Amino acid sequence: MLTPFITKITDSIRWGYLTAFILLLISYILTFYSSEEVLDQQRLVNHTTVVISSLDGLLSQIKDAESALRGYLLVKDERFLEEFYKSQLRMDTTYGKLKALTADNNAQQLRLDTLQLLIKEKVRIMSSGLSMYQFSTPATTDSLRTLVTHSKNVMDALKAITAQLQAEENNLMIKRSNRAATFSNFIKVINIASIVIAIVLAFYSISTFNRENKAKHEADKQAEQLRLQLEQRVNELKKLNAELV
Repeated sequence: MLTPFITKITDSIRWGYLTAFILLLISYILTFYSSEEVLDQQRLVNHTTVVISSLDGLLSQIKDAESALRGYLLVKDERFLEEFYKSQLRMDTTYGKLKALTADNNAQQLRLDTLQLLIKEKVRIMSSGLSMYQFSTPATTDSLRTLVTHSKNVMDALKAITAQLQAEENNLMIKRSNRAATFSNFIKVINIASIVIAIVLAFYSISTFNRENKAKHEADKQAEQLRLQLEQRVNELKKLNAELV
């Protein structure tokens, strides 16, 4: 009588554990995928930070070149002139780095092309000013003033295009940070769901164990009753045999 019931319990245990395993496996896969996405977005955020920092560095190098040139014009110390040329080399290096960092962004690449033209114009102006100063005559004073005005306009344009580049990178960083936060929250939800599944599985295991144990006791009880009935009938048969003899 209890065999179908025990078989049913065994099947339910098997399907219960299989379902829990599948749910936990799905939870693990989703957690792994979300973790990879968070890491990827964090890497992109760091990448954006490097771009913004490099743009600041490029502007600083242009200003360093300008300051070095002014220092040379004031005191005629060749060390300032060396710094002027070194700053130009650093500008080229930083610009190359920026081009490589933004290779996947066409809009930023176009802005960097404009930035490069402005940098070249700024360097040309500073070099022309240096030449005029070294070979100055009274007639070159007006030319120097014009050059200084043009240099200021170019510097303003440089600052404006750099601000555009940084604004775009800031927008990208906000989007990437939000995406990383979304996946982080998703991981929290998955972890909570995994804990809930584990708790349900624990209660399910206890419940099925209790049912199976109860069924076992019932089976043992019925087996004992059958044994007693059989023993009683054997004794009755012995009595009948004795009466017949």
